[in-house]
Amino acid sequence: MDAEKEEETSWPETLIDYYSNAIQTQFKNHIIMQQKDDLRGLAKVMDFMRAVSKNLFAKT
Repeated sequence: MDAEKEEETSWPETLIDYYSNAIQTQFKNHIIMQQKDDLRGLAKVMDFMRAVSKNLFAKT
């Protein structure tokens, strides 16, 4: 019976834990998506700079 008392948690605590985990998961997913967007943007900037430098050096 002692083990049962230790295992029991009230429903508000369980609900808070559930939403806390859900928010952390969404936050992690947001950060990962933002990093992917940053990498895509960096790739576009690098492509543009490569094209500009090819045009500058090709004409000289």
